[in-house]
Formats: sequence, C-alpha cells, structure tokens
Amino acid sequence: MVAVEKRYALVTGASSGIGKDLSIELASRGIQVYACARRMDRLADLEQYGIEIIQLDVTNAQEVSRVRELIASKTNGKLDILFNNAGIGCTSPAIEIANKDMRSCFEVNFFAAVNMTKEFSPLLINSKGCVAFTGSVAADVPLPWGSIYGASKAALKHYCKILTLEMRPFDVRVLHFSTGAVDTEIFEKFQSLPESSRYYCDATNNSLQILGDQKRMDSKKYAAKVVNDILNGTGSGQIYRGAGATTAYFLGLLPMPILNFVVTKVFKFDEVCKALKEKAKARFVE
Repeated sequence: MVAVEKRYALVTGASSGIGKDLSIELASRGIQVYACARRMDRLADLEQYGIEIIQLDVTNAQEVSRVRELIASKTNGKLDILFNNAGIGCTSPAIEIANKDMRSCFEVNFFAAVNMTKEFSPLLINSKGCVAFTGSVAADVPLPWGSIYGASKAALKHYCKILTLEMRPFDVRVLHFSTGAVDTEIFEKFQSLPESSRYYCDATNNSLQILGDQKRMDSKKYAAKVVNDILNGTGSGQIYRGAGATTAYFLGLLPMPILNFVVTKVFKFDEVCKALKEKAKARFVE
C-alpha cells in the first residue's frame, strides 16, 4: 500500500464565517489545517476537527514571520495551500471615510495578503502548492457606499493577475475567488449613516439596507465549492463563487454608463439623488 503524503494548509481570518468553514472543509478532506486569527477564543472550537489554531494579526509583519517559521518547522518547510481569507468591510461615502478606516481596510484586505504571500512563498514553492485569495465582486461592480472596500479588493484582484504569471515558473497555482454575497458577519456592517453625514436621509439608509439585504449563500456551501476548486482544479485563475457572483461578472463586462445605470436602479440611487437635492433646496430656502 502506497503511503499518502500529508498535505498542509494555512487559513487566515478563520475565527468565523468563510475562514472557519474553509478550515473545517479542508480538514474533512484529510488536510492538516493551521487556522489563524487575532482572537484565540474564537478559534478554540476548531480544535475538535483536528485543526491547529494559531494567534496571528496579519497586519503585524513580525507576527507573520514568526508564524511562517513555526509552520516551516512543523511541515518540513512545505505548505500546500495558503488561503488569504482575512478581510474587513468598510461602508462609508467616498468623501467621508475616516483616514483610520481607509488605511485599516487596505492594511487587512490588501497589504496583509501581499505580505503573507511573500513570506510563505518559499514553502509554497517547495510543495508546488496553491495560494488562494478571498476577493469580492465589489472589485467589478461599483457598489454605492463601498468605494474603499471595492478599491482594496480591486487592488487584490490585479495583484493576483500578475502573481499568477510570476508563480508559473515555480508551478505554484494562484486562485482568486471573486466572492458574491455569503452569509457572514461582514453584513452586520451595513448600518444607517450618522445624521452628521451630508448624505443622511431616509433614501440613503434605504439604499444601504438594500445592500445589506442581498440574498446570501450559506458559508458552508461556499467553502465546499471553493475547496473543490482548489483540490480538483488544475492551473490558476479567477473564479466567481457566492450568491450573485456570476451576475456580477457579466455586469462587470458592461460599458460604464450602462453599468452605472443598472447599479443606480438596483440600489435606488436615483431616489437618493432626488432626496438630497430636495434637502439642499429646502436648506437654501430657509
């Protein structure tokens, strides 16, 4: 009987939602999973699946280096799958985003994924493995109130396109998952704007509500599809998964004026424009 070589995976942002379900799904396929997040208490229940939990703030370069050395010592310098899943939402009008929120969004969603990939690339090259990223359809479709989040995911998507080329000489696969609506904690971020916002009105809050009320795919179902893509596929690529992802792909192919027209109608942004103009007019009259 031929012995099956053990495979190893590291998943970031594994404390809930997609990251947690990805970790469990990978472990169910016989892969030794190292699940990472900032809060160890939210990772504890993963140990029952044979998953090793590791505390990691992906924005802390020193911690990333420490974890890379730890993983290398446990896997004989190899890593079959690196899944850069850690991410945060960021909902705000483009001209009102707080500097700290803007920087935090890019630090977690983009720079951390780039640094993780750089640090773990020697282990991936040693195993001719796969590096995967949880992207977003927000990189393709201009969703109102999500300019900074969409920009961070667009940067990640473009990075992956070039990374795909540059990893080919080492036989390392690169998979970018353009993710639609999945039932995770990120949807808790869609709240009404503060009254201090120049965009504050019922129409704006209604638009935000539409954004938060999208039909969502169960995160366990999403994880199963994504793991199938990793384990059964060959080569690299951009893959669309999650509720509405395929629709977003085709919308992204439309000319910008048509795309903006569709987005305006879906999220009732024309009503926002009308309400804000009436609000400004009433203020002028006063």
